[in-house]
Amino acid sequence: MGASKEISHDLQERLRPKNKTIEPPMVAEAQFRPPNNCLIKLKVMHDGVPIMAIIDTGSQLNVIREEIAQKAIQLPIDLTKPITMNDANGGAGVLKGFMEGVNLTCGSISTICDLHVGEQVPFDLLLG
Repeated sequence: MGASKEISHDLQERLRPKNKTIEPPMVAEAQFRPPNNCLIKLKVMHDGVPIMAIIDTGSQLNVIREEIAQKAIQLPIDLTKPITMNDANGGAGVLKGFMEGVNLTCGSISTICDLHVGEQVPFDLLLG
């Protein structure tokens, strides 16, 4: 081996420590993405009254239709806190009412949330 230059060089290359490329571990992502044009709907309750809610992960507001707020929630609506809501299409609408501390239940889970009240919204309840 010492007499052959090629074999000696090959042996040196094989014995030389090399940096191995370390591949990052595979990470499984657990994301729920509903099929196109499907809404995430959930039935919630307020004092035993069912309300069909839409879950909108992109929204920063909880919005309820005025008719549902008056019939199902039956709490005072504060008209001194109007807010402008921008939609995904670039439009804007004014939500004239506000309900603070509304208790909503879904199964064994109960939460207290604030709701903005809209006169003409195309859903019963939107949870952002």
